[in-house]
Parts: sequence; structure tokens; C-alpha cells
Amino acid sequence: MRMNLTWAQVGGILKYTRPAWWRGETPETHHYLMKKPGYYLSEEAYIARLRKELNLALYSRFSINVDYGSCRRHLLLCGRP
Repeated sequence: MRMNLTWAQVGGILKYTRPAWWRGETPETHHYLMKKPGYYLSEEAYIARLRKELNLALYSRFSINVDYGSCRRHLLLCGRP
């Protein structure tokens, strides 16, 4: 299936940034992003290119991942549906 997604769309899909083959302790600064595997070894080159295209630091994710619950609460407090 060819979905023709943009780098930003793929970056938004990547929730966890730990490689599936990771062994050992995760960096304390990224523990919440690395609690589960995010991608497989076969996807490593693609993830490296994704990091380059989006200018992402190692084990970081794209900022499109937002807390929609907080956004909704903010809109409700502002009087918007």
C-alpha cells in the first residue's frame, strides 16, 4: 500500500523512539519515549532519514505529538467548543 505520507505525518505517527533491538537502560531524559519499542531494525535507515528531514535529535519525537486533552480543555475554558 502506497500512502505517500509527508515527513511531518510520519513523524507524528512515531510515538515511541526506542529501537526494538535496544538492550540495557534507556536514557533518563527520554525514558517516557522509550518505554516500548517504536521501530524495527528493518526500518532503521528510514528512521535515520526521518530524523534528518525533521531535524530531530536522537530518541526525540516530532512536536506534532501534542496532548489533545489539554488542547480541548483549553478551548473549553476559552468558551470554544
